[in-house]
Amino acid sequence: MKKISLLLALALSLFVFAGCSNDGEVEREETTAPAVETEAPVVEETEEETEAETEAVDENPGYVRSHLTGEWIEEEIGQKRPIAVMINNIQAAIPQSGISHADVIYECMVEGSLTRLMALFQDVEGLDKIGPVRSARTYFVYLAGEWNAFYFHFGQCEYAKPYLEAYITQNVNGVLGSDGSAYYRTNDRPAPHNAYTSGDRIEEILAEKAESDGYIRNLDEFYQVLQDTYTTEIEPEYKEHFQFAEDGETVTLDDGMTAENITVGFTTNDSAFTYDSASGKYLHSQYGGPHIDQENGEQLAFDNVLILYSEKSDYYGTQYLQFDLWSDGDGYYMTQGKAIPIRWIKNTEWGPMEFVDEDGNEITVNQGKTWISIVPTQDQDKTVIE
Repeated sequence: MKKISLLLALALSLFVFAGCSNDGEVEREETTAPAVETEAPVVEETEEETEAETEAVDENPGYVRSHLTGEWIEEEIGQKRPIAVMINNIQAAIPQSGISHADVIYECMVEGSLTRLMALFQDVEGLDKIGPVRSARTYFVYLAGEWNAFYFHFGQCEYAKPYLEAYITQNVNGVLGSDGSAYYRTNDRPAPHNAYTSGDRIEEILAEKAESDGYIRNLDEFYQVLQDTYTTEIEPEYKEHFQFAEDGETVTLDDGMTAENITVGFTTNDSAFTYDSASGKYLHSQYGGPHIDQENGEQLAFDNVLILYSEKSDYYGTQYLQFDLWSDGDGYYMTQGKAIPIRWIKNTEWGPMEFVDEDGNEITVNQGKTWISIVPTQDQDKTVIE
C-alpha cells in the first residue's frame, strides 16, 4: 500500500477519537438547513501527428473530446470541470433522479454493507432534480479529486473532514451555512432521503464561489496551480482516466470471456448488469429490478463496466469503512458482452487511476458512459461473470 501524504495523515490523526455520529444512516445535520421547496511536461509532436490533430479540429470546430466519455462535445462544456454528486442508494431512496444523465458512476460500500453512488456529470444544464444527495466518505473524496471535480455532498463522516479540507478538494456541503443554497428538500420522503440539487443551483453556487473564493473552472489552469503546489504528487498536465477508442472503432474484446450477465458482488442491493445486444449497452439492476431514473423512467445503461477490487478496512474499530484507493489491485473490464481481467494502478495519491491488461498495456475502452464498482477484495469471490 502506498503511503498517504504526510499532510493529510497528520490532519486525519486529529480525528482518531472523534469518529462519526453513530446513528445509522442519519449523520448529524446540525447547521442551518437549506430552504424547503414546497413542490415535491511538453511532448514534441511529429509532423504527421500535428496534421492529424489539425484535421480533427477542422472537422469539429467548436468541439472537444469529453474527458468522461471520449465523445465530441461543445468546447464551452468540455472545458468545464466535472460535477461529482454523492447519491443515496439505499432502498428507501430509490428511484433516484437525474442519474441517467451522469457520464460516469462509481458504486462503493459504506457502513452496514449498503452501497453509495457518486455520479459524475460533464453537463448539468436543464436538470431540475439530482439526488437524493447524501454524505461524503473519505474514499469518495479521493475519487472526486482524481477527476478534478467539484464535489457536492450533504454532510460527511468525521474522518472525511481532513480530506475535504485538502487543497485539491473543492466541495459544496449541504450542512455548511450558505452552501445549503445548492440544495432543497422535498416532502415526499423523510430526511435524510429527500435532499436534492439541480443544474441551476449548482451553476449559481459555483458562480458565487468563483467570485468569492477563486474557484478555478478550467482543467489546464487548475492543474498548473496544482503543479506549482504539489510538485511531488500531481503530474504537470492533465492525465486522462481512459484511453478511448477512435471514432468509428469499437472495442470488442474478442479473446475475452463471455460477460452477458454480471453479478457485481454487493449482496445488500444485488447490483447486477445484463448485456443488451441490440443497444450494445449494459443495463443496470438492483434490489431485484431495473435501476430507473425517476425523472425520465429510463433504466441506467452503460457502454463500459469496470469492477475493481480494493482492500477494505475500518477506522479504529468503528463501523466506518476505508478503502485503499491509492495503491493498485485486480479487476475486470466489460464491454460488448465480453470481459477481460485487468489491473488498476495509482502512481500518485490524487492523480487518476490507470487501467492495464495482464501484459501491463493500457486498455482501450469504448466511447460512452462508464460504471465503476469498487468491491472489497475480501468479497471478490461473490462476483459472477457469465
